[in-house]
Amino acid sequence: MIRVVVSAFCIFGIAEGGRANAQEQAEEATETATVEVGWEAMPGAVSYELEFKSLDTVLPPSHFKTSQTTYKTDLSRGRYHFRIRSMAKGGSLGDWSDPVEVQAGEVEVELQQPSEGKMVKANGKTSKVRFEWAPIAGGKSYELRVWDVNESRDTAKVVRTTQTSTGVPLEVGRKYHWEVQGLTASGVNYQRKSPPFSFTLYGQKVPRPEITEVKLSEHPRIEWRTVEGATISLQVFHREIGQTKWTLIDEQNDVSQSYWRSSKPLDPGQYRIVLIAKAAMRGDSDPVSREFAIKPQHFSQ
Repeated sequence: MIRVVVSAFCIFGIAEGGRANAQEQAEEATETATVEVGWEAMPGAVSYELEFKSLDTVLPPSHFKTSQTTYKTDLSRGRYHFRIRSMAKGGSLGDWSDPVEVQAGEVEVELQQPSEGKMVKANGKTSKVRFEWAPIAGGKSYELRVWDVNESRDTAKVVRTTQTSTGVPLEVGRKYHWEVQGLTASGVNYQRKSPPFSFTLYGQKVPRPEITEVKLSEHPRIEWRTVEGATISLQVFHREIGQTKWTLIDEQNDVSQSYWRSSKPLDPGQYRIVLIAKAAMRGDSDPVSREFAIKPQHFSQ
């Protein structure tokens, strides 16, 4: 069984050195990619002969020898047929393996949905998220990995499929990484080198808070029923008697208590308080509001 891994980074090899001008060096640079191949050990083998034959040029094949079961080399970017044969003690050679097509250079699955940084809305505690990606040339199957950004990639859920989309049930209220690797019909596994995509799976709206009491006194107090796991953002507006314009007089975020109380006596006029409940990884509640009036000399003795 031959296993092939193609790195996605590039190395620039310069022809004869000694030039002072960096631009001239760059013009003579040959863009290459590092190719790493691996295979199962063959009984009786003391070394191996490797052959890379370009499918894009008429250049003669490149041959390498190694006593290991992995080999890494730099090749000009493009497509190659790779094959291998063993060498036993005494120099006798085994048969060449069937060739497999490899790609020197970036061969990555193009991730599509969920796109990078997307906010995905869901209902319930778990939700099936649909993943989509573009096919690779000669692709036979794909391996999707999904994992929590706060956990190791080793904890990823792994789904293997011959399709270019699939659904995976995930816990709501978390942020995830995802990536896809492609396997070609010739058995070449192209590993992803670019960073994985990430998305946030957030839950349904927080329930609206319920205003339970309005206490009018020198320092009015508005009370509401708390929402489990949520905090309150509030705004208080004032409108003078006979006017239509509302003016914001107080604004607070992350309120954990279940009431608002004016820190000073309120001027006469109409007042409106607006509450929104918020919780991590969930949609904000719909706003709830209540109006009340403070009349001139409302609290005079």
